[in-house]
Amino acid sequence: MTGGQSVTGTVTLTGSAPAGGAKVTLSSNKASAVVPASVTVAEGTSAATFTVTTATVAADELVYIKATYSNDFRTAQFTITAPPPPTLTSVAVSPATVQGGTSSTGTVTLTGPAQAGGATVSLASSSASAVVPASVTVAVGNTAATFTVATTAVTADESATITATLSGTNQTAPLTITALPPPPPTLASVTVSPATVPGGSSATGTVTLTGPAQVDGATVALSSNSAWAVVPASVTVALGSSTATFSVTTSTVSADQTVTISADYGGLTRTAPLLLTATEECALSTPGAQWLAFSSKKSGVFDIYAMRDDGTCLVQVTNDSTNDFFVTWSPAGTLAYMSIRGSTRQVWIRDFNSGVESLLDVGTLGATSPAYSPDGRFIAFEGNEPGVTTVADIYVVPASGGVPLKLTNGPTFNAGPAWSPDGSEIYFVSNRTGLYDVWKVPATGGVETQVTVSSGILGRPAVSPRGDSIAYTRFAGGGALYEVVIQPLPTGTLRVLSSMADQEPTFDRTGDRMVVTSYRPLDPLGNPELWLLDVATGAPVRQLTFDPGMDGMAAYGPFP
Repeated sequence: MTGGQSVTGTVTLTGSAPAGGAKVTLSSNKASAVVPASVTVAEGTSAATFTVTTATVAADELVYIKATYSNDFRTAQFTITAPPPPTLTSVAVSPATVQGGTSSTGTVTLTGPAQAGGATVSLASSSASAVVPASVTVAVGNTAATFTVATTAVTADESATITATLSGTNQTAPLTITALPPPPPTLASVTVSPATVPGGSSATGTVTLTGPAQVDGATVALSSNSAWAVVPASVTVALGSSTATFSVTTSTVSADQTVTISADYGGLTRTAPLLLTATEECALSTPGAQWLAFSSKKSGVFDIYAMRDDGTCLVQVTNDSTNDFFVTWSPAGTLAYMSIRGSTRQVWIRDFNSGVESLLDVGTLGATSPAYSPDGRFIAFEGNEPGVTTVADIYVVPASGGVPLKLTNGPTFNAGPAWSPDGSEIYFVSNRTGLYDVWKVPATGGVETQVTVSSGILGRPAVSPRGDSIAYTRFAGGGALYEVVIQPLPTGTLRVLSSMADQEPTFDRTGDRMVVTSYRPLDPLGNPELWLLDVATGAPVRQLTFDPGMDGMAAYGPFP
């Protein structure tokens, strides 16, 4: 029998067992065959059976079973045979698909436990990209063993067959080795075509990657270093494509300008130049042209814009995330304006033609409402000490920055400076008497003089180019709420120029016309627009802006 099975043994007497039965002693010559110590033949019977339990053996064994009774014994023999060696039932790999360069685990399985010395299974691979050991041994008593399949990187998907062999029996398992995905593309370039366009026309930008975009495409961030050329915030290169285009919208310029268009992707930045050429009719120096700068909330925040007072040559000057107000021109075409880019209000200087910008150095003061002197050498501004919000004074500082000269010492607000045409005096509004009135002070410092006795004045005054009158805004009755009045200097009878909810007057360089911020038709809750008025009659010459956002705080340039 095969080891591990049991067999029945029988002892037989020559006659019936006596009263109380006959106890027969049993023994085995092999540990692989186990018998009980004895068996009893029942009284009156002549035979009894017992069980022989066998164990698995590595080689055939001859077993003797001895039965002893009353000094007599008999033996019986049988052979315990060793089981046949197990065969190979399978080989498997997990995972069955791996990326080249990673590993998989193989498993060989036998039909039964490995015998003495274990079972050595030979291994082989059909592909050099999948490497296996020469063999793996199933330990004695076990039915399976594992091994490692090491793979190498491949340029294209490959199929490998893993073969296991034991005693002439082969089993196979498939393994798929996938190629590594290509590295993500990087940004190769950004170009603009045409590379030179007249200001106010458009161009097409193209971003190019080093390879096809993967997954959901590649989103490339875009930016421009100038408000004269506007690009979208980003452009997406579609999956599988390596290029994408975007539009570049430009504004008219008064002088040729080189703009830099930047693209950023994956930590790499590429740039492309775009030359905007000026058309002669939109140059600052065009004879007879009168330029305005103003604040407009066309796109969520107030930015500085400029245009002719005939409504042509509109240019966006600033394009930042904060509000820009109170713009003023120098004779050379430089702009100064207030911007809230930090924790305090500050004045920024910007060259209109080049777009170069810098912060006006006024020390630790907060600064707003800048006004260039007629010769462009100085800037007057409304300033306040750090942390002070209830007092403001008028200061003058060199246009290049420096130590400001404090001109006023009013106990409350002194605001909205405006220069006299000869640059000798500065007009401003102050509420030191409890009501807002226009005052003036020498530009080099000195006695402050009250100019008006009209309560309810709003904003900065405007001085006529001839220096013979000032215009300002005051509260009005009825539905208008605001009105623009003109007062002759040094004193004289006030004249209401407009009571159509107009405010913030600014004279052109002739003094014959002015631009106002207007809520016509008498809708103070609506969005104001810029209107050009005739100073002699107050009649409107034309409406200058037609925006859904608010436009206001205009300033004429003094050129040409």
